[in-house]
Amino acid sequence: MFVQTDGRDHLDYRRLLNHEFSALRTTASAARITAHAEAHVQSMVSAGATADLVAQYALPLVSQTLCEVLGLPWTPGSARRMLQVFQGRDLGNADLNSTTTPVDHLVRDLARDALAAPHRYPGLVGRIAAEGIDGRALTEDELAGLAKQLLMPGHVSPTHMLGLSVLVLLEEQPARYAKLAADPGSATDVVEELLHHITVKQHGLIRRAVRDTAVGGVLIRAGQWVPCHLDGADTGPAGFAPGRTPVTHLAFGDGPHQCLGQHLSRVVLVRGLSVLARRLPALRLAVAPHQLHRRVAHTVAGVTSLPVTW
Repeated sequence: MFVQTDGRDHLDYRRLLNHEFSALRTTASAARITAHAEAHVQSMVSAGATADLVAQYALPLVSQTLCEVLGLPWTPGSARRMLQVFQGRDLGNADLNSTTTPVDHLVRDLARDALAAPHRYPGLVGRIAAEGIDGRALTEDELAGLAKQLLMPGHVSPTHMLGLSVLVLLEEQPARYAKLAADPGSATDVVEELLHHITVKQHGLIRRAVRDTAVGGVLIRAGQWVPCHLDGADTGPAGFAPGRTPVTHLAFGDGPHQCLGQHLSRVVLVRGLSVLARRLPALRLAVAPHQLHRRVAHTVAGVTSLPVTW
């Protein structure tokens, strides 16, 4: 798990992955992400006048975009299966005392196949399987670990962030949603404010101290692991005010371990919200807010489903 490494080891793995997740590369894919969003909205509309925004829009948009970057085959069915597998551990549906989980089986099978036939994966997974790192071939464990860290948070966090963003706009900020419908260009400011306002990564983020450090009068020894609560740390000016300067948040962490996929997540959120508002300006919740099943005591906050109508 390269997120648990520091220094040169961490940088070597990060450099291996940076290309596909760079700001320039992600910006170049914005038009394709917009096209995916349009297609998923159309699929919802064609199916009827109500939909589960998480299952029928947020998840397929996030999953399809990520799988394209990684070079993995994608279908709506595979997206649902992957999210179920990834959330199984988070929701306590897997045996946490087991040395293997459904996630481990999924990524190990992927790593084994990619190392044997990299050409089957025309994206990041195939590239790193073929190239290795510093002239050395990746082991099955290494590729499986990298795939796990890209696929699991890459599906769960952006999916719930997009779902919660829509919920916040419809429930708390309907005027902002209406403005998005009339002015899609305002989506960038709205997304940054939402990232500060929500902070879906609640807890479970761990970092290792590289030197003895005192925090709040408590001595943390070099080498000790420290859990970080981003939601508690992500405080700032009250109210919801897109466009404020500066807008600061810790939604993607900070420092050398800052989220690798932050540029891709931002584009998915911006294009996903702007397309949705433009295509469905009358979007509203199909159930009372108190009827939603909210993921509160989980690593990643969210709603398991978001019934909407238009």
